[in-house]
Amino acid sequence: QGFAQADPAGESYYDSFIAAGFPAKWWDGWMLQMLDDTAGLSRVKRVTCLKKGVLGLMTFYTSHELEAAIVKAQDPSTRSDTGSAFAWDEAWAFFYGNDKAGADSAWEAARKRDGDFPNGANISELIVTQFNKGLKAVRSDTYDLDAAKAARDDIYRMWVVAYLRASLKYLELAEKNYDEKAHAEGYAYFLPIIGLVHAKSPEASKKLEDALDITKMSIGAGTYCAAKAAAEAAYPALGLSCGSVGDFKDAVITTCPCSGSTGTLSAGVGPVAEVSGTATDMTCVPTTTAPPQEAPSTSGVQGGAVLAAAVLAGVAAALSA
Repeated sequence: QGFAQADPAGESYYDSFIAAGFPAKWWDGWMLQMLDDTAGLSRVKRVTCLKKGVLGLMTFYTSHELEAAIVKAQDPSTRSDTGSAFAWDEAWAFFYGNDKAGADSAWEAARKRDGDFPNGANISELIVTQFNKGLKAVRSDTYDLDAAKAARDDIYRMWVVAYLRASLKYLELAEKNYDEKAHAEGYAYFLPIIGLVHAKSPEASKKLEDALDITKMSIGAGTYCAAKAAAEAAYPALGLSCGSVGDFKDAVITTCPCSGSTGTLSAGVGPVAEVSGTATDMTCVPTTTAPPQEAPSTSGVQGGAVLAAAVLAGVAAALSA
């Protein structure tokens, strides 16, 4: 719950949600509504929202670590592998999780959508290069503030692609044959990017929010195409294109293809050199499961960062019970 109660005012990702009308610490209130059954939703919707909402919460905390790393890098006393670089690597741990293959993580959600939209950008691979680029930029020997901020912003744009794909996929499926679970998935997947979309196009954000309104009991005909068109109109402002988002391979509504937008997602760099030293990496072991294997890292900087992933795994297991 500590993650949900964080209030990192001044950070660009978090501030975009405040600017969009969200209250401070909004994740905490949202989660409690779902857990306490005070949102007026069915159990199917609440459980689905919570499962996908955990990914959104971890995405939020990933953003906090990225922003914290940039702040630390600007101070020579914390511009180091144990300061700014460690914070950046913690961001990767929150995003990728503690499973060797990235299972049940925000990264895996992006990878699955890559499979659903095979002719679009491969976000799960591209985003790793941006994590590498940013890590290099916040280390003392290769410090570059502009490059660190650019990597952060490119990561955020890639989140928009991944979560927008999921939102549109499940909105389309729910309109064609209404299903509470699909509706809740589309709604919950849009939550982590509402602020980012609103910052570039309040109109598109509002259209998507209305289309995915979780209190609705059906999705009216034409809702998906109208919401999709609004999102596509915002692509230029978001730095995206029809090509970068791609097309859902199992589309059930084919009357509104994307056309006319331009924009590319840039690649970052390869892995940076490992940190030399005598410290031993720490592996956090959940009390009810076997020791997790360490997730691949963007560098040798890991340490206690894996704790975040262990927390995520525990929450996901609880929600699946």
